[in-house]
Amino acid sequence: MNLAWIVALLRPMDLLEGHSKEEPDPTCQLAALIAGEPLYRHKFEVDVVTDELGIKSVAQSLDSSSIREGLAGLVRHVVEQPDDDIARGCALGLMACCAAAEIEDYATCELVLESLLDRIEANGRSDLSLLRALILQQKSLRLWDTGQSAEAASTEALRLINQVTVMDLPTCTLGPYADFAVTMSQLIAALRRAIWSLAPTVGLNSISAWSEFPSREQVRKSPRSEQLVKVSADRGEVYAKFVQQTFRNRFGSRTRYIAGGPEVPDTFAQSLALELLGHASVRESRKELALLRLIQIDAYEQSEHLRDALRLLRQSGAYKELSLAVERFRMGGPLWALSEDARQIIEQRTGSYKIGRNELRVLRAAAELMTSTEANRALAAVQKWDEESHVSESWQTAAFLAKSADKNTEVSEFILQQVKRRESSADRLDTDLARTVRSLDWSRVRPAVKAQWDNWRKHDSTHWTDTAESLSGVLGIEPDDSITLQDLDSVAVRVNAAIRGSSMPAPVVQQAVELVTPKLHALIREARGNTFSMKILSAADISAGLIAYCDADLWEDLAACLVDPLIDRSETDAALERLSRERPPITESASKLIRRSARAMLEKRDRFFGSSNEVTPYPEALRFLAAYHLIDDGVLFASVAELAGNSSAAVREQAARTVATVAEVRQDTWILAVAIQLSHDHDVAVRSHAARALAPLAGNNELAPHLIRDRIVQLLGEDGIATPMRLLDAMKNQPPRDPEVRDKVEQLLSDHPSRNVRRAADAVIATFV
Repeated sequence: MNLAWIVALLRPMDLLEGHSKEEPDPTCQLAALIAGEPLYRHKFEVDVVTDELGIKSVAQSLDSSSIREGLAGLVRHVVEQPDDDIARGCALGLMACCAAAEIEDYATCELVLESLLDRIEANGRSDLSLLRALILQQKSLRLWDTGQSAEAASTEALRLINQVTVMDLPTCTLGPYADFAVTMSQLIAALRRAIWSLAPTVGLNSISAWSEFPSREQVRKSPRSEQLVKVSADRGEVYAKFVQQTFRNRFGSRTRYIAGGPEVPDTFAQSLALELLGHASVRESRKELALLRLIQIDAYEQSEHLRDALRLLRQSGAYKELSLAVERFRMGGPLWALSEDARQIIEQRTGSYKIGRNELRVLRAAAELMTSTEANRALAAVQKWDEESHVSESWQTAAFLAKSADKNTEVSEFILQQVKRRESSADRLDTDLARTVRSLDWSRVRPAVKAQWDNWRKHDSTHWTDTAESLSGVLGIEPDDSITLQDLDSVAVRVNAAIRGSSMPAPVVQQAVELVTPKLHALIREARGNTFSMKILSAADISAGLIAYCDADLWEDLAACLVDPLIDRSETDAALERLSRERPPITESASKLIRRSARAMLEKRDRFFGSSNEVTPYPEALRFLAAYHLIDDGVLFASVAELAGNSSAAVREQAARTVATVAEVRQDTWILAVAIQLSHDHDVAVRSHAARALAPLAGNNELAPHLIRDRIVQLLGEDGIATPMRLLDAMKNQPPRDPEVRDKVEQLLSDHPSRNVRRAADAVIATFV
C-alpha cells in the first residue's frame, strides 16, 4: 500500500515541493493535477496516450469538456479493473466521486464508494482504518448533498479515525521538504475536523445518534487544522489577485499580453481540496467559487463554468444568490447555461435522488425553455414534493412547468386538492397561491376543473382572500354591483376588476371616490404632522386606477398629494407610474398645479427611509411630467442625461424607462440618440428598456430609419428574454413596417428557445398587414 496516493490528493504540495523532474512519479503527476499550479502541471506533465494508472482519467475528470470520459475511466480503474494497491484505488475513487457529484451522477458515487468499502475491512489496522474513514466521510458528504441522513457513515468514520496512529502507518516517499509523520498527523487532523463538521447536532449531545461527537465548545477549543487553515489562506490569495485585477481594470491599466490574457482568478483547487476531505465548509466554498466566476462572467463567455456556477450555487444551498443568478441568466442570457443546468436536474435528480428547493428554483426559471418531454419529467418530480416548508414554491414551479408540458388542467386540479387538505392559510401562503393561480394558463383548463375552483372560492376560501380575488379574475367572474364597498380593500378589488375589463357603474365609482378621498386627505395631514405609517395599499395608486379605468373625478385631490413635498415617494411611486403608462386625460386645474410644482417634484426626497440612496431627479415624477408635457424640454433633456450618465446600472435603467415613455408621446432627435446609446449598455435591464423606445421611433422616417432598423434587428437577436420580449411588447402597439424587422420577428417565432418569446413574436406577426 502506497499512502503517497492519499497524500497526493489531500496534501499535494508535500509531494511536489523540492521534487525534481528527473524523478518521474505518478503520485507527483496526480498531486500536480490536484494542486492546480500551472508550474507543477507543466513540470509533471501527464501522458495523454496511456492510462495505465488512471492519471489520464483524473486529468480528463478535471476538464468540463471531458469530465464524463474521465469519470468512465476512473470507474473502470476502481470498480471494473481494480489492482492490488487499495490506496491508489481510494485516491481514484475519491476523484471519481468529485467528478460524478459535479454532474450530479450520485448513482455512480454510490457504486464507487460501496465497491471500495467492500474491499476495505479495517481489522484494527491504522492504514486500512484511515482509508475506510476517508471513503465513509466522502459517502457522508454525498448523502448530505442529496438530503439523506449521514449519521451511520459519519459515526463509523469518527470511530475509525480515532483508532489511527501515525507510527503504525506504512511510510512512503514524499518530497524532500516534507516529514512523513508531520504530513500524516496533519492529514488525520484535517480528516477528523471534516468528520466533525458534518454532524448537524454538534453541541447537542442529548441527541443519542450523534452522542460520540464533540460539543460545539469542544470543537472551538481544539487545535485548528493546519491543512484547513492553508486552504483558507489560498482562497484569500485568490481573492487578493481578483482585487488587484479589478483595481488595474478600473484605474486604467494598459498592460499588453504577448499571448493569451490575464489569469482569471479561480478557487477551484481550494474547493476541490474540501470536496476530497468531505468537509462541510465545502458548501461555502462552492458558493464563493460560483460568485467569483459569475462576477467575472465576461471572461468566460461561452464557458461551461457559467452552467457549473448554477450547479455550485444549488449545491451550496445559497438560495438568494441562486435566485439572482438564474433570473440574470433568464433575462440576459446565457439561456443555454440555464437550460443545461435544468436538463442536468431532470436527468439526475428526478429519480432516486429527490430535488430540493434550489432545484425548484432552476426548474421554474427554465420551464419556458423546455420541451414537452422534459417539462413532463420535471413536473412528475415536482408533484412528489412532500416537504411542508416551501410547498408554495412547488406549486409555483408546477404551474410554470404545466404550460410547457401542456398539463394545465392536471396541475390546477393537483394544486386544488393540496389546498383543500389545509384548514387555514398563513398570509404568505395565500399570497403565493394567488400568484400561482395567476401563473396557470386557464384557457387550457377544462371547464369541470374551473368549476371545482369556483366552488372552492365560494364556500371554502375564507382564509384565502388574495387567492379568491385572483380566481375571480382568471375565471372571468364579474363583481357583484349590489354589494356596497366598505373599505380601501374592497375598492382595490373593484379597480383590479376594472383593469381586467369589467365595467364599474357610476354609483359604485362614486362609492369608491367617497372612500378614497379621505385617505388622500389623511396622507397630506400625516405628512404635515411629520408622521409616517406603513400601508399595505396605496390610496394614491388606487386613485390613479379609478381615474384611468373608471373615469373617476379625483384629479384635484390626487394632484394635491403628488405635488406635496412632505409626502414620501413610496406613497406616490406607483400612482405616477400608472398615470404615465395609461395617460388618462388630466383636468386643467390639476395640470396647472402640477406644472407649477414640476421642479419641486423632481427634487423631492423622502424624509424617513434611506434618502441617501434615492435617485434624483425623481424618475417616476420625471416620466409622469414628460408623459403629460408638464415640463420644459431643457429640463427634461438635462434630467434624462443626468440619469443616463450615472455609474449605477439601476439609475441608468431609470433613464431607459424614461426615454421609452417619452418616445411614446414625442419623437425628437435627442430621444433617439439617448435611446441608441442606452441600448448598448452593459446591463440587460437598461438595454431592454431602451429597446422599447425604438419601436415607436421606427415609424418616423425623419429619424435615421436605417439606424433604428439595424439596431432593432440586433436587439431582437440578443440572448436572454428581456430585450426581445420588451421590444416585441412595444411592437404590438407600433407594428414594424420594415421587411428586415418583420423577417427577424418571424425568425424568433421559429427559432427562439423561449416559449414566451415565441408567443410574443406570434402576437406581433398577427398585427402585420
